[in-house]
Amino acid sequence: MMLLDMHIHIKSTATRKETLVEKLREAQVDGGVLLSAMPRSMDEGAACWQERLQHVTELCRDSELLFPFFFIDPTEPDALIQVQAAVEAGVFGFKIICTHFYPGDPACLAVCRAAASAGKPVLFHSGILWNGAAASGIYNRPVGFEPLLEVPGLRFALAHISWPWCDECIAVYGKWEQASREAGWQGAQMFIDSTPGTPRNYRAKALESLIGTGYDVLHNLMFGTDNLAESYDVKWAREWAARDRAVYTGLGLSDQEQEDILANNLLRFLRG
Repeated sequence: MMLLDMHIHIKSTATRKETLVEKLREAQVDGGVLLSAMPRSMDEGAACWQERLQHVTELCRDSELLFPFFFIDPTEPDALIQVQAAVEAGVFGFKIICTHFYPGDPACLAVCRAAASAGKPVLFHSGILWNGAAASGIYNRPVGFEPLLEVPGLRFALAHISWPWCDECIAVYGKWEQASREAGWQGAQMFIDSTPGTPRNYRAKALESLIGTGYDVLHNLMFGTDNLAESYDVKWAREWAARDRAVYTGLGLSDQEQEDILANNLLRFLRG
């Protein structure tokens, strides 16, 4: 059964590929999404966006199952120029964390429209953000992402099942599913990234609640670990994959349905 990790952060542009590939093999992970180093709004010592973009694309070069995403701050004055450059450089998608702006901010919506026009998905952090004492949770409640549903052609994912607002995330997904059934619907596609997030003792409840709604979420749910490329935690990745598989088996999901969650849905998220 193929396993892809859709949530691997790069901490520094000094990161090299060899150690990551070795750790992925040890964790029995076939590949995944590499998120470029953070923008300067989140890391004062970050490299310029051009260097971060070049680094992530080079790290994934010649690797069939490593997919580069560019981490972008939509509020930077040249954000749309960054989107264009990233698309031309061959990224598979974009990563956004709303640290000081709402998802419905005009600048954020403009970046999402540009990404959608280029056929590239956007992965958002959603839920409580572990960024020290900064008050940023207000920007990452799932209901705040409702404006994205109206962006034509956009594929977007909310990470972490929006912990601790998992029920709210499920409700927003339900709203999308209802809206998407309307005649002539041309809005966004919503996916859910199951990356923890959820503490161990909440994990089964969150997944059982999500799948138990009866929503068609099995085709739009993806697996991730929130690991670092520099120090990929093999034990962590294997434990979370095993824990999730045990939940899915207990819910009666077939091997095919489990592989869709663990790999195939990510490929569809990337390629449309």
